[in-house]
Amino acid sequence: MAIVTPKTISVEEKRELAVALAEMKARGIKLPENIELPRTRNEVGWRTDENGYFPRSDGKPFQPREEIEAFINSTARFSLLRSGRGGSKTVSGAQKALRKIKAGLSGAVMNPDFENFRTSTWIELRQWIPWHMVVPKHRYRRSESWAFSIH
Repeated sequence: MAIVTPKTISVEEKRELAVALAEMKARGIKLPENIELPRTRNEVGWRTDENGYFPRSDGKPFQPREEIEAFINSTARFSLLRSGRGGSKTVSGAQKALRKIKAGLSGAVMNPDFENFRTSTWIELRQWIPWHMVVPKHRYRRSESWAFSIH
């Protein structure tokens, strides 16, 4: 009888194994009982309050009105939040977008005018993004000067 010693696997192989195991778990495939999935950045890095909302970069909590909560919690394929200036559209969109990103879904934050997006929407949106969760090569967009360097 041969003795089998476990092969040391590379960091890349560990990542691939973790992805495969997470995919199996997500698809409902039963994992062996002695397998423990490593905690992912998704599980440890998303800072939310007791209501599941993301705090602003200065720590200010998000406190939505009832109609805002309905928008954020809507699972409709398309949803719209319409209000005047200062009506919490951007921060509500940020909360909804961040929840979708955390869940691995896609979406978009829209503004019909790029200039308005740059000088209004992006200024507010940037404050709610958990920048430590952003791919490092894109974190430069956190800088206030980034939006104003685009022509």
